[in-house]
Amino acid sequence: MNISGLIFITIGLYFFSELNNKIVGLLIIAIGLHTITYEYKLKSLHNQEQMTNWEIEQSLKLHSYFKKYFGNPWISINRKNGFAIWMKNNKQNIYDKIIIKDSLVQFTMNNINYEYSLHLYIQIYIPNNMLNNILNKYKTASYSRHNYMLYIISDNIKTGHNVLKSILKDIHKNNYNNKNISLNELINLNKTSFKMNMESNQIV
Repeated sequence: MNISGLIFITIGLYFFSELNNKIVGLLIIAIGLHTITYEYKLKSLHNQEQMTNWEIEQSLKLHSYFKKYFGNPWISINRKNGFAIWMKNNKQNIYDKIIIKDSLVQFTMNNINYEYSLHLYIQIYIPNNMLNNILNKYKTASYSRHNYMLYIISDNIKTGHNVLKSILKDIHKNNYNNKNISLNELINLNKTSFKMNMESNQIV
């Protein structure tokens, strides 16, 4: 508890009881309570922004990075096994939703164990005849045909970008000539090429 707030309350109680000056005593007590409340709110805000109750180092590093480059999350839960969510905005314009969890998804590939706390969601169209091959090739990805949502787990945003870009290149390998095509260009190509399919909820 805040020391200065306690001092104000003690002085206020002295004026209230010993000096029989109730009005001054109540005013001083009110100042003390306000000081304690303010310090508590400030500490709570600080803890929330720093995620002091998270335990996973990877998650804490990701949270710090995302907050620096994308701003405050849309929602964050500062407790063990909590999470933070960023939605698409003017600073983060690739993924529909990004979630960092204070927990790890354990994953084994080629006899190597991986641990991921970053969850990336983006709506893209994957033709039905390509889906199985893509999911077999990219083990950290999954896909919902219902809402065309691609889900990628990773331990950093760069790796997530690389997986997404590779998937889009596989889908559109016959639709572009520029080997240096950017991720945003590939996303726009996908949305343009399959706009009618997505709007009509048609799977091909």
